Amino acid sequence: MRKKYIIPLLFVLLLIPAFLAVSFADNDFLKVPDDTDLIAGDTLEFTVDLTTYKESATGPFEVMLTISSDEPAPYLDLQEDLDVTYNKSKETYTFDPSEAEDTNEFHFTIRTDEGLKAETEYTVTAEILTEGEAPEPEMFTFTVNPKEEEPTEPTEPTEPTDQTEPTKETKQTQPATKAKETKPAQKEGKPEKEPGGSFHEDGGAGEEPEYKGSSDNYLKSLSVTGHETTQKFHKTRTTYFVELEKTVTSLGVNAAAEDRTARVNIVGNENVSVNMSKIVINVTAQNGDVRTYKIYVKYK
Repeated sequence: MRKKYIIPLLFVLLLIPAFLAVSFADNDFLKVPDDTDLIAGDTLEFTVDLTTYKESATGPFEVMLTISSDEPAPYLDLQEDLDVTYNKSKETYTFDPSEAEDTNEFHFTIRTDEGLKAETEYTVTAEILTEGEAPEPEMFTFTVNPKEEEPTEPTEPTEPTDQTEPTKETKQTQPATKAKETKPAQKEGKPEKEPGGSFHEDGGAGEEPEYKGSSDNYLKSLSVTGHETTQKFHKTRTTYFVELEKTVTSLGVNAAAEDRTARVNIVGNENVSVNMSKIVINVTAQNGDVRTYKIYVKYK
């Protein structure tokens, strides 16, 4: 009679590890969207959620993010209220979650390079560093595909012109005079469209849209006098880091707009301190569109 209970008991014991695995999966601290197949220039947002972990663990502890690949890693936009240490050689970002008040969720945005030429796979690893027992590192992969080039329309071959004089029987008399075709005069007050510009629709019947100027708000160059940023400049990269000696309290920032009609405004470079400082470079296009570049300052 007792033997008939052995098989059900073994079945229950086999289900316990699966149940624990599901429970552990529900407590993952790395939250990633389902779609991780990107096109060059796309962004991917993810979250490190420490709510469950903080309920069962005591600090102090840090979180380290690593982006790895055979190709140069894309850049990471950081949460504004975090003091982040960046390691250039290892492509790691380390922060102390306790420094952010009233939150256990930390949001990050990966910005991929628009100029990527080949399909590339990247791996992001999140690891909790603590003196006590830490959970296993969690990771996810995402793939970036290059943009598809738009096919150019083939030009139609030009048919040869028959210049043979017609015979007297088929030759037609040309009119003595031919009226000249005149083009309508351009309306006054309507500037011509320039590449990269934007228009504003008036809504009037038959009227041309109003041109509001160039929309180009990219930088063509960005540098810090006497120092190198940890990441190479690219006009689509908006976040950079620079490491300084503690005696440095101001920086010369050189920023040139790609479009001569755009305006560049630099804030925060004249008063940097031991705590993480942020230099903001706003580029305002002719039509009013603004793009913001940031340089985070960290002392050695």
